[in-house]
Amino acid sequence: MDRWGVDVLITGSQKALMLPPGLALIALSERAWARAEKHPQRAYYFDLLRERTNQAKNTTAYTPAISLVIGLREAAGDDAGRGLRQRLRPPRAPGASDACGGHRRSACAWWRPTIPARQ
Repeated sequence: MDRWGVDVLITGSQKALMLPPGLALIALSERAWARAEKHPQRAYYFDLLRERTNQAKNTTAYTPAISLVIGLREAAGDDAGRGLRQRLRPPRAPGASDACGGHRRSACAWWRPTIPARQ
């Protein structure tokens, strides 16, 4: 974001994150946070300063969609170290050798446990 001069980045869980719709993700630059802190009116539902304060306490200001948050954590772990080109590459053909024992990666994902083990 800094390199491109982007102050606010917003996306949804359905946008290339391998999740159903329902989770909004937002990132603010320091400049955007400074402007938000100076704004005289804050909304109740979309209060980013309230959410930032709660995040610092390892909690949320609002009830999160837990299943989507867990899914996001899993999807982020699956994609660690993979670039955009590799992520958008079509899955291997059936029978090709890969970590799923010859099955397509997308089919293998159906068998992954929904709730990850505690760490």
